[in-house]
Amino acid sequence: MVLSEDGARLVPELYAVPKDKVAEEYREPGSQERVALGRCPFLWAQSLYITGKLLQEVLTPANSQRR
Repeated sequence: MVLSEDGARLVPELYAVPKDKVAEEYREPGSQERVALGRCPFLWAQSLYITGKLLQEVLTPANSQRR
């Protein structure tokens, strides 16, 4: 997630490992930070995120919601 200037969570098109960290990532998968690339927000992924959050609010009892 990327935070916009107004604090909204935006979903980027993709994440990538920086070029200088690729060898380390191959040695230990999941060990390197990813950077957001491409379009942001990526509208298809953003719409799925929003839909999921709305469903979570509707289907989760009010007293047990976690954010």
